[in-house]
Amino acid sequence: MALDDTAREVFAVTRPPLGMLVAGRATEMLASKLDEAQRAPFEDLARALEAWWPGRKREPSDIYENEFRACLELEGEKKVAAVEDALLGAYVQMNALLRLRPKSLPAGGFYGIGEEEFVAVLRDGAKATRLPLAQLDARLKMILERKKEKWPALVERTRRMRWDRGPAWGKLDKRILQLAQLADLGAKATWSKVGAQDALRLELDDVKRITVLKPEELEALRAVIPTIPEPS
Repeated sequence: MALDDTAREVFAVTRPPLGMLVAGRATEMLASKLDEAQRAPFEDLARALEAWWPGRKREPSDIYENEFRACLELEGEKKVAAVEDALLGAYVQMNALLRLRPKSLPAGGFYGIGEEEFVAVLRDGAKATRLPLAQLDARLKMILERKKEKWPALVERTRRMRWDRGPAWGKLDKRILQLAQLADLGAKATWSKVGAQDALRLELDDVKRITVLKPEELEALRAVIPTIPEPS
């Protein structure tokens, strides 16, 4: 399927470590069902790995002993299925780190992790957050297209996408779905005027779209993309 093929392309890119970045976001998706205290170690691990590249000032063993171990401490809560799912995401991230710095970590389950687990984490993450697989595929394609951006810009680009649990997209009509697809990729949303009417302006790189929305259309759009502001 398209998503699986795109995910494998992402996994193969190690400089910059797209697999590590995306695995961190997918882990956040998997952890979105957990309470705040349980989510925190997984979010901390993702932030630590993002900060590690490209300077690589921390030793991988330090990340292992601190952020990763904090995730492992939740292992006793495996009866919560979402903890087990998020732990797999953490292992996938550590495998990505290991591919950049071979033999830098103690023996552990991440040595047996590969692209199939990476694909599974993405698929399960989309299911956990009710994100359409086609939209996740669009996110991955954009990240691949922008892989030559400076690392902070690339990280920020992914942060503008929504990785927590949201409402299903299935009931959006075609017009609003198209707006949601663009906004979800991190488009900047502002309001302008078309005549006397308020118009939503979405801008993403070279793509610009201006649309006048009915109140119920704006409500439907903001339900899936809550970062869309109200008209001023």
